[in-house]
Amino acid sequence: KSRLYRRYDQAICYGQSSLDELKGLGFPAERAVVAQNTIDTRRIFDRGEEIAARGRQLRADAGLVDGKMIICVGRMDPEKRHRDLLEAWPTLIKADPALSLVLVSGGPLLEEIRAQAKATDPDRILVTGRVPEGDDYAWIAAADMAVYPGAVGLAINQTLAFGKPVLIADEWGSDAEIVRHGQTGWRFPRGDIDAMAKQILDVFAGDEQRAAVMDTAVTMMRDEVTIENMVKNIDTAVRRALGDSRPDTE
Repeated sequence: KSRLYRRYDQAICYGQSSLDELKGLGFPAERAVVAQNTIDTRRIFDRGEEIAARGRQLRADAGLVDGKMIICVGRMDPEKRHRDLLEAWPTLIKADPALSLVLVSGGPLLEEIRAQAKATDPDRILVTGRVPEGDDYAWIAAADMAVYPGAVGLAINQTLAFGKPVLIADEWGSDAEIVRHGQTGWRFPRGDIDAMAKQILDVFAGDEQRAAVMDTAVTMMRDEVTIENMVKNIDTAVRRALGDSRPDTE
């Protein structure tokens, strides 16, 4: 496997963790470029208030206007571990009876998750199923916190760009690495229901720290983890592989 990777002139890594793995296989670091995986967040920064207005409408229509709302956006597959949030719910609602939870998306476990949510708390838990294009953004904009208890994806990029507190399972990988505990978000040991519940409540209780962490996260998403930087670094890798000596495009 290591010999296979060394055959290539350039490598494009979607994060530092991918680069570290390649280096561990013997791939020369000087022949690799990190192009941090992301989405085009310009829509969030340019149309944030419009999206937020739609989010307020969705939240009002669902009757979830009071208290703090937790959201989880992601396809309902086993590896996403939506059930962990439902298992933590009795602890969370006991600590704060005004909390609500919205699970956004469809997937093979949708009806099972919906049935479990109804049995757990039909008044404070909403399972939307698949939503119209753009409403995933709106639900995130309306939330007070996002929790991703299993495998993570680009929904965390959306959430951080909106300046919402993000708690993820301590997963390894390029998508997860932008959530640095206590700096740009928070982590908990994957599968530890009690630790997840405690961290959620701690984040809500720590107003000053939460604000500082989210300021850092928004700055990171606006200035560093951008689609422009991703494209620029991919372009750099392609030019190097082709032996193009012209300066990188701006």
